[in-house]
Amino acid sequence: LKQVLEAKASQRETPPDWCYVNNFEQVHRPLTLELPAGMGKGLRAAMAQLVEDLRIGLPTAFESQEYRGQLTHINEQIEEQQEALFIALNEKALKHDISLVRTPSGYTLMPLKDEKPMDTEAYQGLPEERRNQFEADIEELKGELKEIILQLPVLRKTGMEKVRSLNQGYAESTVGQFIRPLLEEYEALPQVVQYLQSVQTDVVRNFDLFLPQGENIPLGQTDSGALRPELQAYQVNCLVEQEGSGVPVIYEDNPSYNNLIGRIEHVSEYGSLMTNFTLIKPGALHRANGGYLILDAERLLSKPFAWEALKRVLRAGEVRIESLEQMLSLVTTISLEPVAIPVRLKVILVG
Repeated sequence: LKQVLEAKASQRETPPDWCYVNNFEQVHRPLTLELPAGMGKGLRAAMAQLVEDLRIGLPTAFESQEYRGQLTHINEQIEEQQEALFIALNEKALKHDISLVRTPSGYTLMPLKDEKPMDTEAYQGLPEERRNQFEADIEELKGELKEIILQLPVLRKTGMEKVRSLNQGYAESTVGQFIRPLLEEYEALPQVVQYLQSVQTDVVRNFDLFLPQGENIPLGQTDSGALRPELQAYQVNCLVEQEGSGVPVIYEDNPSYNNLIGRIEHVSEYGSLMTNFTLIKPGALHRANGGYLILDAERLLSKPFAWEALKRVLRAGEVRIESLEQMLSLVTTISLEPVAIPVRLKVILVG
């Protein structure tokens, strides 16, 4: 049977590669990419190279003399604006023989005599009318000082917005420089172009993930040497990579539920089980998509839920990966809900 099918399969057009990629808007629902046969591996390598390039390119951009110069200019501008407010208030206060003095706890207003701060004894020795005038002037200046102090957070916010805008500009320029060649390479595949554009938007929004996070730890890595989970979001999980020509002929020796429809693996992190789209593994239905799947009927019928799962896939024309626990509503933990992959294949039962 396999010889007959392989002879027939070699004459048919090779089916596409299928990949899972991160959904930056809904992380729990990974997206699929359909690529011409053999191109999945290339996209995976291109995205891995992009991450490496950004791990070098973004820190370099933010350490450049030009960036540091613009950042310093913004900070100096804000400081000058703050200082100008206090200088203007001090000049007004001096006209009333009062000085604005900066102390460790903030600012205070002090009466002057011969251009020097007046001590308590000298102040008490002033005529009552003069003391009353000082107190009235100081009270008025205190109101203006309070208004200036309330303006400071607004000025700082303005400065932060300018810095954020500067950072966004540098991030967009640097990321665009590395993404542009990929957009040109895959311009014939709208689905891939859309994915690359979403990658570009997300990297610009989270450019600080590519900047140094700790001392003596290689950029973009954890202290264990692995790629940081945040950067794994830009990887490509090639679920099905077609090799050679023709359509696949797959014989699944153990047609269990998971072996047919695939599975989502988990890893232990700090005592909790975690998962992401890179841990989605294909089943026989994915590997045989576009071709032929040979199953032993007795083994298939002896595996719990396998026969029902197979019929559901063939009726729906798509494979939706979900664990038995999810299907039977035995778990309430948050898990992935990968977008279903359309399938078109012939299933042959033997036995």
